[in-house]
Amino acid sequence: NGASFSALAKEYSDDPVSGSDGGNLGWVSPGQMVPAFEQAMLNADIGEFQGPFRSQFGWHILQVQERRQKDISGDVRDAEARQAIYRRKFETELQNWLQEIRDEAFIEFKGEYAKDEPAEQEPVS
Repeated sequence: NGASFSALAKEYSDDPVSGSDGGNLGWVSPGQMVPAFEQAMLNADIGEFQGPFRSQFGWHILQVQERRQKDISGDVRDAEARQAIYRRKFETELQNWLQEIRDEAFIEFKGEYAKDEPAEQEPVS
């Protein structure tokens, strides 16, 4: 009937975020969407509609409006550095926590596992 994709998305979409924005998902990077959605995006030419198709979130119709190339090497390097710092801090904190638990633990052996009481020792002056 000539209605715009945006107008139809606002009227019919069940997605509370993209529906109210006329179906606009913004820029999407590989791996961000569920496989069915990503496959439809990859198969669509710019300006072409894909669908309807189904994912675990329901039925979809999409239109790829633009594609861009992005150098993500800096982003990947930053993410790897953050992950390395996180792992190092996590390991340090884990060891501190385990030591704290050991220091606070009280273990008393009873029955056949109990050692004989040590002889009392004289205080050292």
